[in-house]
Amino acid sequence: MRKMLLRSKGERKWHDVSEAPFRDEAHLQKLLYEDPRLIPFADLGEGYPEPRAFVREAGLPGSGNTDLVGVDEQGRITVIECKLATNPEQKRKVVGQVLEYAAFLWQMSYESFEKLFARSLAAAGKSGLAQLVAPEDNSEWSEAEFPGNVEASLEKGDFTLIIAVDALNDELRRIIQYLNRGQRNGTTVCAVEVGYFLGEEHEIVAPRLVGPKSEPPPPPGKWDELRFFTATAAKCGAEAVATVRALYEFTQKESDNCAWGRGQDGSFTFRLERDGVTGSVFSVFTSGSIMLSFGYMDGRVPESAVNRFADELAQLPGLDDLPAVLQVKRFPRYQVADAFAAPGNLEAFEQAVLKVRDSLGK
Repeated sequence: MRKMLLRSKGERKWHDVSEAPFRDEAHLQKLLYEDPRLIPFADLGEGYPEPRAFVREAGLPGSGNTDLVGVDEQGRITVIECKLATNPEQKRKVVGQVLEYAAFLWQMSYESFEKLFARSLAAAGKSGLAQLVAPEDNSEWSEAEFPGNVEASLEKGDFTLIIAVDALNDELRRIIQYLNRGQRNGTTVCAVEVGYFLGEEHEIVAPRLVGPKSEPPPPPGKWDELRFFTATAAKCGAEAVATVRALYEFTQKESDNCAWGRGQDGSFTFRLERDGVTGSVFSVFTSGSIMLSFGYMDGRVPESAVNRFADELAQLPGLDDLPAVLQVKRFPRYQVADAFAAPGNLEAFEQAVLKVRDSLGK
């Protein structure tokens, strides 16, 4: 059993702090939940973001409960499964578990993902996940962009998957190394070995990460017109690019702020900033999709204007499923090539947006 000696500055006497077992897996899970800094995210690469919100025992339909699910302010998602060396599942089954959890998160809607954090939201007195993760010291962070960034992570399945253990065995180490061999997508799989030491007055946690040390795809900084349309042209057909261009020109002309995003997927947002209200009506992404921000308009735009907006959009071919979609999604997303294929759809959509804008006054 390993031992450490510890003393405070100015003290002459050293105190014994001996390695101790975790009481159970819930003990390890609780420590990680209370302070995500115990996971050495920096060892995954310089500037690797730490989750700003975690939920414990999140129930995923068809999959069971994950130990921990976290999300950072850029919408990246982390899944953590805790196992002790005494648990025979540590060798192989735990890898299957964390991959299964990731598979059930993959392509989940933003609204369903947000519901996983219901207890955390209630405890913090917050009405939405974006408020829960909002950084205190980043004035350039946009609450309006956050749902779209989370949806992009969920859609792609680009997660950070972590297996937290008290002692790493050779079998699990080799599995982790194999899973990361030749990784080409945005998913990272790693293990964290967490040493626990206990003294009369002190607890010490000594985490060590095992897995790839590589830069995650960082936020590219604020997008701009050239970069956005270069990326859109690489992903979309000419018809979709033309529609995105028309929406961009409309946003530039009629919005109070054509706000460029900072997420991994480029975006611009039709923002309203008038009469003391800041709101988002829609965002368009380099994937050729448009996100309608009903969830963000709640409480910021008169309810009558929001309802009229939904009713008018529901009359348009390609958006006529909107009433049913809004029952489960407050940030519905459509491909522009489908939503605005019918003649006159785009013009009708733009007129409906202007009515939302004008409902806030000049």
